[in-house]
Amino acid sequence: MAFSITQPGGYVYEFVDTNLPDEFECPICTLVPRNVHQASCCGKMFCKSCLDSLKRRSNSIICPNCHKDLTNNFFKDVNINKKIRNLYIYCTNQKKSCRWEGPLRHINEHLSKCLLQTVECRNSCGQRLDRNNLKEHLLSTC
Repeated sequence: MAFSITQPGGYVYEFVDTNLPDEFECPICTLVPRNVHQASCCGKMFCKSCLDSLKRRSNSIICPNCHKDLTNNFFKDVNINKKIRNLYIYCTNQKKSCRWEGPLRHINEHLSKCLLQTVECRNSCGQRLDRNNLKEHLLSTC
């Protein structure tokens, strides 16, 4: 996994608080929304990429919540985006025993140093291994 998740939709991280408020769920992808935009018609929160995906399917966007026309009737919700980026998550390497947990806004910084993050060998062999095994690999294998 790269340092940030680039597929459309919300965040796929495991959140420390498993009982998040309903406002922290995009009704389209059912994940914690990323780049939150709020519908002017009903106040529901959506991932910007989910709204863009709906728009690509047709020329207009119908709100999945209240079924009104959403085309150009939504705005970036800076406040909710800030709240979401302050939610605590577990490291994506938790299954490999990484014990880090911290605010979502710090995950890229953590993954750039996490010893259990999978990285590619800096030499031309292209092998992928955990960062904590890289030094030994470079000395003995590569």
